[in-house]
Amino acid sequence: ETWMGMSNKSVRRGLKGFEIAIVCFFTIELCTRFTVTTAKLKFLGDPVTWIDIIAVAPFYIGLMLVPRVDEASSAMVLRALRLARVFRIIGLVFKLGKYSHGVRVLASTFRTCLMELSVLAVLLVMAVIMISSGMYFCENPDPFAIESDFTSISRSMYFSMISVTTIGYGDMSPLTNCSEFVACMAGLSG
Repeated sequence: ETWMGMSNKSVRRGLKGFEIAIVCFFTIELCTRFTVTTAKLKFLGDPVTWIDIIAVAPFYIGLMLVPRVDEASSAMVLRALRLARVFRIIGLVFKLGKYSHGVRVLASTFRTCLMELSVLAVLLVMAVIMISSGMYFCENPDPFAIESDFTSISRSMYFSMISVTTIGYGDMSPLTNCSEFVACMAGLSG
């Protein structure tokens, strides 16, 4: 198999080299910041520092574990380590915030509107709970004979969140008149 004229093996090798370069850059930057800071305890207590440490740790842990773990557990360990790489993106966002005026303005806006956003989040959660309960009980009047996609309230929460946020994937649809009414209210409440 090829990708844009290159074999999968060469693409994988190139991406691995790119990852090594990025991890080396992050490691050097982290070590340099630790070396030049005068307040080492304050530096170690900073959440951004811990995000940076968590971002590079999976790479080094993977290097140490790969030869030592057996075949069955190595796949699970490596998957968990790969998931932790997401912290690199979070660390990059924090770093961009130091240098980008737009990111600082956005962060300031979020801090200023935190109370209003909290109220909005609580209202969204309340609406989702009410709509998902309504969908479940309208679709399943007999709890022993479930014949719809709404097999539980938690499954109905997926539908109600998708409807309230007006995304509407279309993978679930109501079958009864009562649940169609509830779905309309979900769309209007968003």
